[in-house]
Order: sequence, then structure tokens, then C-alpha cells
Amino acid sequence: MDGFKTVVLTTLLVSIAAIGFIAYVIGDVIENAKIPDQQYGTVSAMDPVTDGHPAKYIVTLEDDRQLYITTNTTTYETIELNKAYLFSCRIDAKNHMIIIDSAWQTNRTAT
Repeated sequence: MDGFKTVVLTTLLVSIAAIGFIAYVIGDVIENAKIPDQQYGTVSAMDPVTDGHPAKYIVTLEDDRQLYITTNTTTYETIELNKAYLFSCRIDAKNHMIIIDSAWQTNRTAT
């Protein structure tokens, strides 16, 4: 094989490896719900999950957005109805859920 063919073949193999690595990382991020997100809103309802999602609790905001709590019972117990929170979440694309990791009670009114 001459030098040109070796360079082309090597470049092709490196490109395929890079694309495979990127695909693996993207798949891992989606499957393991590592996509970060933040949601803000006033809590209008809190209930145990009954809609079939793999979570323990559901928190509904005033604008009808639904956030889920999978394992952290302490977070569920500290959230109060009719209070505004900034939720640190992650998106679970596979199960079509936004999962709450933590919540901070905040007031976003301008002074």
C-alpha cells in the first residue's frame, strides 16, 4: 500500500471510532437521565404516582407541568403546597419524565 492509501484508511478508521464514541456518550446520557434541567413554579398538587411512571411521587405546578420524585422521600416531605420553588431536575427522556433532584424555595419577584 502506498502512503496516500494508508493515510486515507487511517483517517477513515479514526473518524469511525470518533463517531462511535460520540454515539456511545449520547446514548449513555439519554439512558441514564443525565440531562440537567431547572424548573421554577408554584406547587399546586402533590400525590403518589398512579399513572404508571417509574417514580414514587408526582409534583404538579400551577401551569400543569408535572415533575417526578423517584427515590428522595425527604425532598417530597419538605415541599409545601402553594409555595414557589426552583427545582434542580434531570430529564429522563426514556420514560418521558422530569425528575426532581432538589428544591429550593425562592421568591422571584422584582423589587
